[in-house]
Amino acid sequence: MRSEMLNKVFYKMRSKMLHKVLRKGKVVALSFVLMCSVQFVFAQNEDDALRFSNTFGAYTNRALGMGGAYTALGADFTNFFQNPAGIAAYKKQNMEFGLSLLSRSTNVDFNNRVSSSSATGLGINTFGFTSTFGTAGNGWGPWIYGLAYGRTQTYKRQYNLESSDNQSSLLDVYTNQLNYYNPANSEVSASFPFGAGLAWETYLINPGISSPYASVNIDNNTFTRRQNVEESGYVRETCLGVARAFEDKLFIGASFAFRKVVFEKNSTYSESFSSNGTAVSYSLIEENNTGDVVTKGPSVQSKLGIQYVPIPYLRLGAFWHSATRQSISDNFLAKMESSIGAVNYNYSSDKNIFDYGIQAPATLGAGAALILGNFGIVSADYETRDFSKMVMYGITGGTSEFALENNSIQENYKRLHNARLGTEFRIGDVYRLRAGVGYRTSVFTELAEKPKEPLFNWNVGGGYKKDDFYCDGALMITKNKDGYFLYDPSLISMANIDNLLVQISFSIGVRF
Repeated sequence: MRSEMLNKVFYKMRSKMLHKVLRKGKVVALSFVLMCSVQFVFAQNEDDALRFSNTFGAYTNRALGMGGAYTALGADFTNFFQNPAGIAAYKKQNMEFGLSLLSRSTNVDFNNRVSSSSATGLGINTFGFTSTFGTAGNGWGPWIYGLAYGRTQTYKRQYNLESSDNQSSLLDVYTNQLNYYNPANSEVSASFPFGAGLAWETYLINPGISSPYASVNIDNNTFTRRQNVEESGYVRETCLGVARAFEDKLFIGASFAFRKVVFEKNSTYSESFSSNGTAVSYSLIEENNTGDVVTKGPSVQSKLGIQYVPIPYLRLGAFWHSATRQSISDNFLAKMESSIGAVNYNYSSDKNIFDYGIQAPATLGAGAALILGNFGIVSADYETRDFSKMVMYGITGGTSEFALENNSIQENYKRLHNARLGTEFRIGDVYRLRAGVGYRTSVFTELAEKPKEPLFNWNVGGGYKKDDFYCDGALMITKNKDGYFLYDPSLISMANIDNLLVQISFSIGVRF
């Protein structure tokens, strides 16, 4: 029954496999492995497009304490990344530096067995300075310009999976691949360098009797599986911004964001079982490093914004961020280690390097803020991005190289809606208290085999400001769900992940 099911999967996905063979110009078996949707094999797909497009913004601690609801407010380094019109609200030169401590906890539920893990990291939250040039006249203030650095996404995460079950083994996937395409024994390793070839070289798959290839038997079809995944990296932006105000009522601004992507994922997947009374275990170890294609230059995004003050107690704002193209370079290495009785084997693939590109969608946003005199501020934001507009492309061959992936993007992703609400209260002349909440809808359509719960974040913060010195702190708690399949969804159930992110930030700044 298992073999029949796999062969149906192979038949349905055969055209996709052949397309990838032609697209990448690589050995045939790499595409064979990819078509089986194995989670931990080298591939560029719609998941990568979402990973590098789905950023969360860079916020100072003042804005972070207010839940990020800062579209209609100004004189803050958040404006460089969100609404650059607010840069024009600076009256003096300014410099600020902030650090963040992030802790992400994950609970993976696989077949009602929960595994917990956590990862912690410390890094620069935001840094920047502003200054002025030109002179005021005809109602216009001087030009305000500056530079800001911030992280818009952090990939620091670790998660584990463990179970004892009788679902399909990864070896079943590899064996059925070999039996379907039936390469010569001498061609297995060269044709399947990142999957079945590793199992062949470590004697987990051997010549069969009733079929060309067979994996080692699993007694009673029950085995123990484990997976450990460690992710790290970031998306950061360095923004150059300029803005100007007219009669302190109309504010216009623009910034140019230079993006940099760094991502690393190390995965170890293992199975252990008994075969004809002999203890067998093996591990598939994969190392994936992602970064910018240096020779293609940095990714640049344009950001435009406007703010208007119709009455002293009301501020309105809106912004637009252009779509941005990001060149990516993937470096991948896989190796397998097996133990069959008292004999150990190991085999490693060559390093594979593949360059491609992603176009992240444009963003639109609007907001309003009530200025409650000397008491404080209430601010609300809305922004939206259409993730079905993401595009993957080849560095030399364009979008035709990723036709199937781009079709999957349109089928599996949709427009995201993001709402934020924040407030700040003044206590005396020098102290501030802040609170905020955020809500993001799911980016997945009903066709996507992913959890579709929204993402919530809760924020609190405080600050101190006296004369030209200020310091701020903020706490953000974010919860969301994720999920993935170890390999083909028709053969194995989904592993569900509950993510809890806690970010503690502190910053200091001076105006002069």
